[in-house]
Formats: sequence, structure tokens, C-alpha cells
Amino acid sequence: MMRAWILPMLLVLCGSAVATVLIIEGNPGAAAALLLVFLVLAGTHSPLIFPRSIGAREAQVTAL
Repeated sequence: MMRAWILPMLLVLCGSAVATVLIIEGNPGAAAALLLVFLVLAGTHSPLIFPRSIGAREAQVTAL
């Protein structure tokens, strides 16, 4: 089953868009800080941080 990547990707895209506007307006420091915040939020909501749980049988098979 495919894990949900919609929220992390949406956070990255929104952060990139806002950072682009801030860079165009001449504020690269705020753009970098804001992009970093959005990337951290996307990372904490990604399936890589919270992997799906597996059953006992699958865990025994992968442990071998």
C-alpha cells in the first residue's frame, strides 16, 4: 500500500513558493529561514519518519 505523501509535498511546494516570493522581493535571509521551517515540517509529516507497522510474520521473514 502506498503511503500518503500529499501533505509533505504540499508543505514543500508552499514553502518553495513563499521563499521564491521573498527572494524576488529582496529578502533572502527570511526566505531561507522560512524554507527551512517548511522542510522540517514536511520531514516530520513524511512517511519516512513514521513508517508503517508490520505484522509478526513479516518481521520474522525480514529479520532472516
